[in-house]
Amino acid sequence: MSFDTRTRLLAASLAVLLAGCGGDASVTATVPVNSSDPVIDTAQIAKIDAYVEAQRTRRHLPGLALVVSMNGKPVLEKGYGLADIAKNETVTPDTVFRIGSVTKPFTAAAIMMLVQDGKLKLDDPVTRYLPAAPAAWRDITIRHLLTHTSGLPQNFPSDVMVSMLNDPPLPMDRVVRMAAGLPRQTAPGAAYAYNNIGYHLLGFVIENVSGMPFFEFLRERMFEPLHMNTAAMISAPLPAAAAVGYVWSGTTPRPASDWLTAPGLVEAEGGLRMSARDLAKWDAALLGGQFLTGNSLSQMHAPARLNDGSPIPYGFGWVPDEINGQSYVWHNGELGAFKAQFVRHSAGKMSVIVLGNTDEAPVEAIASRVSGIVDPALDWSVLPDPQPALGKLVRDVVDELRRGDLVVDDRFSPDMRAALTPETVAVIRETFAQWSAIESVGYLGSDTVDGVARQRYLVRDKVDEVVLSVRLDGEGRLAAFR
Repeated sequence: MSFDTRTRLLAASLAVLLAGCGGDASVTATVPVNSSDPVIDTAQIAKIDAYVEAQRTRRHLPGLALVVSMNGKPVLEKGYGLADIAKNETVTPDTVFRIGSVTKPFTAAAIMMLVQDGKLKLDDPVTRYLPAAPAAWRDITIRHLLTHTSGLPQNFPSDVMVSMLNDPPLPMDRVVRMAAGLPRQTAPGAAYAYNNIGYHLLGFVIENVSGMPFFEFLRERMFEPLHMNTAAMISAPLPAAAAVGYVWSGTTPRPASDWLTAPGLVEAEGGLRMSARDLAKWDAALLGGQFLTGNSLSQMHAPARLNDGSPIPYGFGWVPDEINGQSYVWHNGELGAFKAQFVRHSAGKMSVIVLGNTDEAPVEAIASRVSGIVDPALDWSVLPDPQPALGKLVRDVVDELRRGDLVVDDRFSPDMRAALTPETVAVIRETFAQWSAIESVGYLGSDTVDGVARQRYLVRDKVDEVVLSVRLDGEGRLAAFR
């Protein structure tokens, strides 16, 4: 969550929380294991169930699918709630969800497979593989597209999206020329800025290099060998087991619009759909070295670097992160009324996949809490707070947001006060509006965002938790609250 102008929270006002829909409907897939296989005990499962159902009640979520794997073997495959309210169909591990930007790890893996095949190099200019690309793109490389450092805009403008929507599918060369007509934001390699256009272009690179459309390459090289039968593009006809995405209309849930499914509109940047069980199959194949070498995976999981050598919070299709000193990678996805979170903890070789059919599903929080339940070493460890006054300030601000009476005063820097408009505060408050009394505020240490060191705090009530990254200015005022 961020209070600055880059926050994505304003977008949440387009599709707000769902109402309660579906009772305690849930389906558990029994996972057969040998005595030597890793398992989750019944107490852990009960704790996971209680947490997920508490989230469903608080957030009014229709349905969720959850898969936990250890050493590449699923140890918990479960569905909660409803995939289709009208038909009273429950979620199962085989229910199909859109996975949004969790498509990006697949796109990056396809690029690395082509690198392993000797068909391209990471530092090749994109102009070598996109004939319609302008000469001005000669300094943009495949690596830049993979790491969101190309300098291209994040998304196509709305008028271009309307053009793409009204005339699908667009020829590759036309889309490339449309992207080329947009102004550069920065020089390649100079800055990190999450970029969907770059991954859309990578889909075209895969097509030109392999001689197959993006999805056909994935299908032939990954999905068919793994029997990932639910994997498809969102533009393909819906299977019977597909979840319906929902938004809240004010009093009742209603199915969300499907305009994003127009062919060619969303592709290699976020256009895949599949079941949680099939996504877990792919995860196990990566862990087992079926498609990518250890060196390729290491490159994908490592923080990329800018031209000046500074690291960025992204690798190739993965976000490198750490908890309690243990490294892990993750990627989330959001498309229409669907959310996805895919987490892989390298130390314990544990992966957690959470898919939901509303854009307000707290899939990131659920994956984090489930990870900590399964392996307590992956639950947040609180440290002695070197700045107790800052911890109290964090608590006060969250309490005011929870009650709906945040006072924007001289506790905040001038820039923060300017950013905290009533509209922005109202949207941010949605994060905390359902919270009960805060149970704890714990210090987690420091992190670095945009080259600036900030302090991290874990705020919890009985159901939810959020990690806040905060910074004071030279006058002791709150200058960042993310």
